[in-house]
Amino acid sequence: MKSVDLFPTEYVMIDTETTGFSSTYDSMLEISAVKVKDGQALDTFHTFVAYDVVIPEFITNLTGITNEMLKN
Repeated sequence: MKSVDLFPTEYVMIDTETTGFSSTYDSMLEISAVKVKDGQALDTFHTFVAYDVVIPEFITNLTGITNEMLKN
């Protein structure tokens, strides 16, 4: 009988940041990922994906992402 591993030891966590909750009116700002094995972070990745949006002040306060960060 094969046991089911309910808690994998290797996985990738993904996070996204957006300008709001609407799929119609808001935009994705950033995608990040962390590869984890045996509880240790092995690698990380992040990139900004929106460059022509205005980030609301509330979102800047929540995420730390500013309009200036998207300029370059």
